[in-house]
Amino acid sequence: MAELAAKFLRPAESDDLPYRVELRDASGAGVARLLAACHSPALGYTSYYAALREFFGQHVTLSEGDRLLAATGAQRR
Repeated sequence: MAELAAKFLRPAESDDLPYRVELRDASGAGVARLLAACHSPALGYTSYYAALREFFGQHVTLSEGDRLLAATGAQRR
């Protein structure tokens, strides 16, 4: 039973999850911090809007792989 639970309840690697919410550095070119990584687009957008409130005035992005879905500020990658 423990083996079955370990198989299905293992923590997912953030690289396996397509939606990422990132706090960008001051220049907007690099990632200062990964705020969330998830499998669901709904959870991705929820995390993004929560990050906007938590990191008000800072550069926050939501991406799906290499595709930018939402970003604060003028710089978009």
